Amino acid sequence: MAWQAKAGNEVLKRRLWDLEKALEQAQKDKRDIHEEMIRQYQELQKQTAAHRQQPTDSTWRRK
Repeated sequence: MAWQAKAGNEVLKRRLWDLEKALEQAQKDKRDIHEEMIRQYQELQKQTAAHRQQPTDSTWRRK
């Protein structure tokens, strides 16, 4: 019986280790996605600002 309990304990330890590694990977993936979204947002902000500074055809016609 003792060896069965020890074997069961080892299985649980391995399962816990696997779950901890999966959690760490999920957290890393979340950080990576968040950083990419920030990068894309900042790029969009730059493009929007640049677009606002360019005169449109209708602006040129009014002058």
